[in-house]
Amino acid sequence: MIPWNTKPLYQVRQWELREVSKDCFISYQQNKYSVPYRYAGQQVKVHETNEGMLELYDEYERIAVHPLLDGRHQMTMNSEHYQGLPGTKKEQDKNLHGLATPDSPTPIPTVESRSLAIYAALEEGE
Repeated sequence: MIPWNTKPLYQVRQWELREVSKDCFISYQQNKYSVPYRYAGQQVKVHETNEGMLELYDEYERIAVHPLLDGRHQMTMNSEHYQGLPGTKKEQDKNLHGLATPDSPTPIPTVESRSLAIYAALEEGE
């Protein structure tokens, strides 16, 4: 006979709903866990696994997984949850659409410079 009190024979899932804050965290048992930025302001489903992990789901798929934190008032953050967030350096670099920058391997082309007086003269009809 196998003892019954060691581990559940099947995974017991108790689902809870949490709202994702503006800073992309949910609160669970007085700890904070990061969520991908696109879910800010939305509700997500949360549950603990038998392996000591916290899984977060939207309506269809798992969007994040974190190890459960011991204690209270702690925080765990996955930096990938903030990649592509509007206003971040990565997002600004992405918006250049292939333009050369001082940091890019593509050399910056030289551009002819001329006096603005030439444009003023053209505007006056000279």
